[in-house]
Amino acid sequence: MNIQLQTNRQIRLDTIYEFDVLNVYHQAFKMHQRRVLKDNDWYGWFHWMRNSFREGTIKEHWKELEVGEWFGPRFRNFINNDVIGP
Repeated sequence: MNIQLQTNRQIRLDTIYEFDVLNVYHQAFKMHQRRVLKDNDWYGWFHWMRNSFREGTIKEHWKELEVGEWFGPRFRNFINNDVIGP
């Protein structure tokens, strides 16, 4: 059996890594909505997210590549309004 992989050379490794990080953030957000996370745990996640968007390159990728379109509207609104802010 031969398996062929199609690669897109336009995707950089940091973009793939940031998508993975966003998936983890998305899971934490969903756990918060379902009240699985305690408030202290959620505040830790929230500050981690906010700092990564303020100090890292993830914010540029979120806006330039429209990464947010890969996630649901609640998570997009949370990132745009609460994490990135005005």
